[in-house]
Amino acid sequence: MVMTHSFPGMLLACLLLTGLAHGEAGPAAAAASVRRSCPEGSKAFGSYCYGLFSIAQTWDNAEMDCQSQNSGHLVSLMNEAEASFVASLVTENGVSKNPVWIGLYDPNKNRRWKWTSNALFTYQAWAASAPSNSNPGYCVTLTSETGFKNWKDQSCTSKNYYICKFKS
Repeated sequence: MVMTHSFPGMLLACLLLTGLAHGEAGPAAAAASVRRSCPEGSKAFGSYCYGLFSIAQTWDNAEMDCQSQNSGHLVSLMNEAEASFVASLVTENGVSKNPVWIGLYDPNKNRRWKWTSNALFTYQAWAASAPSNSNPGYCVTLTSETGFKNWKDQSCTSKNYYICKFKS
């Protein structure tokens, strides 16, 4: 009898067994522990917790509030999967038309965008005609027109809801 095994399947099995042998929990337990470590009212995605705050704040005040909440920052979006998770978090919480602050901003007003968390700015999801050249804003929101998946620049003194991201 000849048995064939796929290399990726064997590798996964070895990694799981090695982890269990060393007393580590399996993937389901690891996912559950991430969820348990997020504060009430926030949701886990990957190794981070995300909290939507439906209190309108200026961008600066929102970022300061995020820093006071478990040393977080306004959310940085690193890829499409994370952006989709955040969009669903906003829509599930009944935010229908209000823009929502994220942690992207232009500190030197030269169109060189940065995340407040200092994460690399590699993923972009600008809405059509954004960022604006005719009426530039230096802070960024998720917009309801695109299901909260795309970004628009806005005046930092506008008051909007916001999302914080912090380590779980």
